[in-house]
Amino acid sequence: MAGLAISLKDELSMLPVLTGEANYPMWTKRMRTFLKNKELWAVVNRDPGAAPTARILKQLSDAGHVITMKIGDRVYNGLVTEVNEDNGYLLWKKITQTYSRYTTHRYTKCMTTWHAIRYEGRTLEFIKNIEDALDAFAAIAHPIPSKDICSIIVSKISITRRALTDSFIFNPELMENHEMLIDRLRDIAEEEDDNIKRKGGLEKTAVALANNTRTRPPPRCRNGQHNPEATHPEERCWSAHPETRIVKNPRPKPSQHHTSAAQPSASPANAPG
Repeated sequence: MAGLAISLKDELSMLPVLTGEANYPMWTKRMRTFLKNKELWAVVNRDPGAAPTARILKQLSDAGHVITMKIGDRVYNGLVTEVNEDNGYLLWKKITQTYSRYTTHRYTKCMTTWHAIRYEGRTLEFIKNIEDALDAFAAIAHPIPSKDICSIIVSKISITRRALTDSFIFNPELMENHEMLIDRLRDIAEEEDDNIKRKGGLEKTAVALANNTRTRPPPRCRNGQHNPEATHPEERCWSAHPETRIVKNPRPKPSQHHTSAAQPSASPANAPG
């Protein structure tokens, strides 16, 4: 394992831990890629025979060690035994027989998940759900024809985005290759997300500018100096030319010595003769 020491510390730590049937499809794909990179997949995927060479035995042991490190505690005892713990071929065979074996229950579960997928406007999330469901079918050795996958994807999206799916229907190449169709959907989704982010940024900028316009106080002139940014010309600046300031007439104050109301004048009838 000397050649794998760095990988076990760095690369292997990035691999998922097998926890059961739920994450088996992703786990097996990631583990298979890792074993191929470390030149261990050949011994895991092929029966070594009754009398393997010392080199093959070493590779089987290395592969078994790698695989056991990425098996969760809950399923460990049901998969790992004294017979297969140092034999990558036997251990991988046990795992695939446990989780890849086709059963009516697993097929029904895959179909239920597949039909439950809905397109709700979030295209990238929809794509992930489709790919996860396809991995589940592949894990039980029941792949769906590519043409059928395309038809189902388009039918799910067409409920809310008919204009988009119409462009797919008239493209025979897209409707017969689900990987190409998914790639096209992913490109559209990423472009739409970029537009939304760009639009959101412009809206935030507009709001900030509007708020800044509303709240920023007008520039003032002070200390006998005219501020060039002020809204009035220098010749009308009261700070630079205080003599031009218009002084309003003060409001007259009521008399402080006003005592009583005026006496009414005598009527002609009472006037002295």
